[in-house]
Amino acid sequence: MDGERADANQFFERSLGDTIVNGHEAGLRPSALYLASSVPSTDSGGPTEDRGGWVTLDYGKSGNVTQMTVRGQCVDAPGEQCTDPGTAASLGNRKAALRNGCACAVQHHYQYRWDELNRLAEARRWDRDATTSWELKVRQRYCYDAANVRTVKQTFGDITFGEEAGESPMSVSDVERVALYVSPGDFERRGMETTL
Repeated sequence: MDGERADANQFFERSLGDTIVNGHEAGLRPSALYLASSVPSTDSGGPTEDRGGWVTLDYGKSGNVTQMTVRGQCVDAPGEQCTDPGTAASLGNRKAALRNGCACAVQHHYQYRWDELNRLAEARRWDRDATTSWELKVRQRYCYDAANVRTVKQTFGDITFGEEAGESPMSVSDVERVALYVSPGDFERRGMETTL
């Protein structure tokens, strides 16, 4: 495969792909993105050829994103074809066809929890590949003051740090890191490691 063709089939977390379903087409909230896919609509090669990827989003009653699942480097699932039926199919049928037909090497599931004032309170990320079950990798919690200013960002799990200072990144598992915003803009303390 030449470099141009390989790059054309890559699915990146922030790409929208060729076929997008927003709320307008699905009869849901018009401005919301529900599904984007770069998976072809027809069988375009062998069962191990990279077909691209797809992303789905779910929203709560407040309109905030509650879940997002990103899948990439997808190939045919055993006995199936990794194809996207396209926008002619309903949103539910497209999700089912992609979920059943594709085995994806890279998969991330994000869950967001919001407080009563629509502020992000907690975020979680689960990872898996085509052969494993979902595993919780990172969890972040946020705290705010009475003026709606974030005062704490607390991170648990697999953390990569050191990139900001131009150092080579280090990855640490099962660590808790905290960023305190004592006086936003004037005094911040990031990357504090808590001890028990």
